[in-house]
Amino acid sequence: MVLNKLQPREKKLLIGFIAVLLIGGFSYFYSWQKKSLNQKELQIDNTLNKVKIESAKLKKSSVLEKKYQILLKKLNAKQKDFLEQNQEVDFLLDLNDLALNTNVSLTNMKPGHISQQDIYLEFPVDITLKGAYGNIIKFIEEVKSLKYITRINKFNISSVAGSNNELEAKISLRSYSLDRKEVN
Repeated sequence: MVLNKLQPREKKLLIGFIAVLLIGGFSYFYSWQKKSLNQKELQIDNTLNKVKIESAKLKKSSVLEKKYQILLKKLNAKQKDFLEQNQEVDFLLDLNDLALNTNVSLTNMKPGHISQQDIYLEFPVDITLKGAYGNIIKFIEEVKSLKYITRINKFNISSVAGSNNELEAKISLRSYSLDRKEVN
């Protein structure tokens, strides 16, 4: 055989060369496997983080859903404080009755356009009243006795030309109704 003819020094060099090749080949193969393993560990960590985030979102979602249901129950309990949807005529009639009960003349009533505000609808009405100062103030005080939420947005009072104690009041009112399609 050829190895038997080699000198001991050549045999040692050959064994050293083979050892270096084996170690180099093993380290190359091992580093490739290590790189692949590191990539897979990174993918697993990323996936685990995504799962943790989604889990936290789901927990928050269920907590938010519970809070939403509680708020919805409270809102439904307060439903009586709002004008019923499509019952704006009742609001106008109530204002007219209020004017009659407080001895003021309702000389002008101008309903505005209904506008969407979050989960409720805003119904504006501009009215003009004529009467004594005390009666106009009584009308304004009685607005709070209406059976639904009504807000006085603007109020302007002036004297009527040619009259001693008759005043004219221009009032901008807003009433609100829940937009049930938004709530449900």
